[in-house]
Amino acid sequence: MKTLAHKFLPLCLLMSLASGPAMAISDTYRELSLRLQGQAATALQADDAKRADELVNIALTADPGNAQAFILKGRVTHALGDTMEALRLVTAGLEIEPTDLKGRILQVRYAVDLGDIETAERAMLQYRAVCRSSCDAADQLQNLVNEKRADVATRKRVR
Repeated sequence: MKTLAHKFLPLCLLMSLASGPAMAISDTYRELSLRLQGQAATALQADDAKRADELVNIALTADPGNAQAFILKGRVTHALGDTMEALRLVTAGLEIEPTDLKGRILQVRYAVDLGDIETAERAMLQYRAVCRSSCDAADQLQNLVNEKRADVATRKRVR
């Protein structure tokens, strides 16, 4: 038994030494992701969605756990015309960071745009659960959901 422990001791020491630089690399990628995310947001504000898409893709490659980059990727994808994929990406970001109110607002809006009332309602409930004090957007969002629900109901009756 003692010889077995001696065989694994060097491996354990090597792994403990390697964890320090690995954490530094992780921090480096996290910082790179945030920097690229900022550049992508700037490109999107300048109406350069294609460039924003390129930058946010690299940001997500550098840090796949960057919730804000997923939400931004959703905004970029929406600007490029794919609301369904935008909703999926924003939802992915919210799975990582469920308390992001701006992301919840986008989730509601994109679901409403798609006529997905069920998803919009769930997102509204989550928005209200997260928003504890000033929820100015909640009533506006609820109106959007209600209008879309009425529109869908009207179309069903007309058919």
